Amino acid sequence: TCVVPNCRIEFADDTVSDSRTYRVSFKKIASALPAFERRWDIRWGASELHCAVQKYADQLRDSERGRFRRMERVRRHLIDRRLDSSLRWREAAA
Repeated sequence: TCVVPNCRIEFADDTVSDSRTYRVSFKKIASALPAFERRWDIRWGASELHCAVQKYADQLRDSERGRFRRMERVRRHLIDRRLDSSLRWREAAA
């Protein structure tokens, strides 16, 4: 099981109260599926998120570097003069 090392969940002092409620009743599932047991909680969710970030860290870094950001790549090609002003590839120098 993956856990989030050296981590503690805290609430910020300057948070604004959210008047919405997310309270739900599990009576229906309990009566329809008496053997049902939930397996996930906030600790499990945080651990799952941490594990995914660790597993996909390289892909996340690639996306942050602009590899998958089209306009950044187009600008880079324009600066490097690989594209002309009409966004067409320049002929390779012979």
